[in-house]
Amino acid sequence: MVSKFRRFLGGVERHVTELTAELSDRGHDVQLFASEDVAEAGGHVFAAADGGLDRIRSAGALLWNASARRALRDVVADFAPDIVHLHSIYHQLSPSVLGVFDGPTVMTLHDFKLAAPCYSLYRDGEVCMDCVGRRVTTPAIKYRCIRDSRLASTLCTVEDLLFRRRYVAAVNLFIVPSTYSQRVMMTAGIAESSIRVIPWGTDSAGLRFVDRSPNTVLFAGRLHPTKGLLLLLEAWHRLPQDHGLTLRIAGSGELQTLVEEAASADSSVKYLGLMTPDEVQAELQAATIAIAPSLVPETMGLSALEALRAGTPLVTTGRGALVDLVGPGVWTLPAADSESLFDAIDHLMLRGEAGRYRSELAERDLSAYSSRNMVDRIEDVYAEALSNGPRE
Repeated sequence: MVSKFRRFLGGVERHVTELTAELSDRGHDVQLFASEDVAEAGGHVFAAADGGLDRIRSAGALLWNASARRALRDVVADFAPDIVHLHSIYHQLSPSVLGVFDGPTVMTLHDFKLAAPCYSLYRDGEVCMDCVGRRVTTPAIKYRCIRDSRLASTLCTVEDLLFRRRYVAAVNLFIVPSTYSQRVMMTAGIAESSIRVIPWGTDSAGLRFVDRSPNTVLFAGRLHPTKGLLLLLEAWHRLPQDHGLTLRIAGSGELQTLVEEAASADSSVKYLGLMTPDEVQAELQAATIAIAPSLVPETMGLSALEALRAGTPLVTTGRGALVDLVGPGVWTLPAADSESLFDAIDHLMLRGEAGRYRSELAERDLSAYSSRNMVDRIEDVYAEALSNGPRE
């Protein structure tokens, strides 16, 4: 396994950690290589906060991290893997790690980086596809899509121009977690024959039939404007004063202070802090509904999937891969605004429609989203890549 971080930071790291554990339990010998290994070997790793000379070094490392390449070469020589599975390697590891291993290689695309320099496909409050399918992604520079910086946007555009073809040449098979991601990557120029769609899986199906609070709404995820949290708080403040509901918010991020202030000012808002996956599962079991009001097009939407697998009705914008989850038990907002979100809370919670949604969800087959199914299919991809051999 090759991914930019070893320590737990978010969905990618959790996926890699759980996949590594499950493969190990099945008898595979798995080793993770991450940016921490580069730092321990004395190399420099890209950091957006660097200044001065370190900033110049970081810019160079973003494009080509020779230290990461050397460190990975040593690990490959010592571990002698049969196959290498890449995950998020930019920017801390960089495209330099591509091709270090001359055997079969697969890569899971957790975002849209190979389709556009701004890998979220989100600009000015809307989904943006301006760069997808372009050989030279100049819109990213025009609109300063990376950190609102012309320099950073230019650097990432150059990275895309220089190395996108290198990714395609070095990887036998790409794994994406949704049909939406597949469509985007095909538009970006990756051949359909090289893409395998394997949804992320969870093990929460056994928790679907439990007693629930009749008045609890849960948001679990990154506390960031792109996740729709501001819209949720705005919609919440439109509820009547005697609504009798509780909004529970779990996660961390740049909006944490705002959430803490909201919880201090309104007793119906509870901030739970950053929680472990097991703690989030417990919250999902108790919640009446879960809300995933993401404004960015998600590649999968793990928190939304976990809600459904736990039998919790879901409110979502349907953006990106969230549209793949539309079905019984899901309220899809007609627009990504606070008015539509208020309407959903009103109908599901104040008018009591959540029970019907939960009953419909209980009949839904979500076995395709089990952890076991996910790992089975990833093993199939490994077998396919091994049978095909390395790319010529």
